[in-house]
Amino acid sequence: MSNTVNGRDPPIVPPPTAALAKAHRLPRLDLICLALVACPAAYFAVHSLLFAASVTGSLPLGDAYTFYIFHYFRFVDGTYSFWHLFDTHNDHLILTTRLVLFADAVWFHASGKFALVVTYLLALAIALTLAHLAATPRKWQVAALAVIFLGLGCARIQLQDLTTPFQVGFFFVHAFALATLIALWRGLAGQRWWYALAFACDFVTVFSLGSGVLIGAAAVALAMWLRKFDRLFALFLVFHAGLVGLVAWMLAGAGRLEVSLPPGWTDLVTFFLVFLGDFVQAWPGWVMPVGTLVAATGCGLLVWVTWRSLRSRAEPGGQADVLAAMVLFLLLEAAIATIARARFSWVEALELRYTNSTLLLVVTLCALAWRLFPQAVSRVAALVALTAVLFASNNVVFENDWRQQHEKMDAIAAAIAKGAIPSGAAATLFTSPAMLEAVIWRYQALGLGPFAHPGGEAR
Repeated sequence: MSNTVNGRDPPIVPPPTAALAKAHRLPRLDLICLALVACPAAYFAVHSLLFAASVTGSLPLGDAYTFYIFHYFRFVDGTYSFWHLFDTHNDHLILTTRLVLFADAVWFHASGKFALVVTYLLALAIALTLAHLAATPRKWQVAALAVIFLGLGCARIQLQDLTTPFQVGFFFVHAFALATLIALWRGLAGQRWWYALAFACDFVTVFSLGSGVLIGAAAVALAMWLRKFDRLFALFLVFHAGLVGLVAWMLAGAGRLEVSLPPGWTDLVTFFLVFLGDFVQAWPGWVMPVGTLVAATGCGLLVWVTWRSLRSRAEPGGQADVLAAMVLFLLLEAAIATIARARFSWVEALELRYTNSTLLLVVTLCALAWRLFPQAVSRVAALVALTAVLFASNNVVFENDWRQQHEKMDAIAAAIAKGAIPSGAAATLFTSPAMLEAVIWRYQALGLGPFAHPGGEAR
């Protein structure tokens, strides 16, 4: 057979040069940026843990006083019932939080160390899971993203949630909501035993925080995007509806199920956008624009995932659908917080305890974008956003403010050890003078928190 083309020999293609071969081996720009962003994120995560460990063991804060009066002291007196664990707290059921507080008080003398370990382990689990959903099967990308996500999950702006044992419920509800969605995804894929895990995680989600009931809406959306539905999923929805009904009955019995008219739409929108942008509150002028960008990005990605699922005949990617369902859960959580709290003031949207939800929303949005858009330019854009949020939420101002708070608490503890409650102590500890008076002397007598012996034994 002749190798000529139109009577001429075919052109000779030269072998690739060494420079060209080397260029093909060079990592993409997005992967270089990924490695660069992971370095400061690792520092922030380790620094956060070391700082948090240094400020635990101080006096209780805020709602923790109700735990000691209505739960722990009754337990010590022998009048506590197992069913009291399911008592309502405001408009929440906080079973998991109470279990952590009991373990910390009984075995660690309310030092806060056990709650600290649980909180950081939950933050680590969330970061690893989101990174796995975003980048699997590329293991080193999973590792780098997990470090970045952990740097945000343990950011300085979250030190109030990370170091206050009573706030562990935020981490429980988000970790188990994510676990519920993953279990449902696997169950709908035909691995039926995952449904048992979905039922268990749904129970823990609902009994960790009031927003846990919203996981049902995210589950329905997940099934829609996956375009799958079976009898066990229907049974899950019935089970979840039963939990929602039980929660409503318990809240109504405690007089906590209140239906109040929300303020005007302007106030609602303002609160919602400020809530979503609260992690840049060190620069107040950026809060509303950033909140608007987060809301628009979230809604846009959810529309994209829906359109992608409806138009595609191929099996949709499950990881992206799970991430999208988690985004929906977090947006609904922000919406419910807006309806419940907007009647007070939009300033309340800037409370640091809410940054756990908003930072997790940003992380989940970036994880979803990483999964949906593999192009280098898209991933570099996601990394730029993550970097900006990483440094904004790790502003040293938040650490300094929390250090000053704990210095004040240590001074109050020292005064109480001498037999006097300083003036203004209740305001510093976010409680009422009557509540502080009712708790603190017995707290001291039991050798809890800063009043434990150096060896760790209660008095």
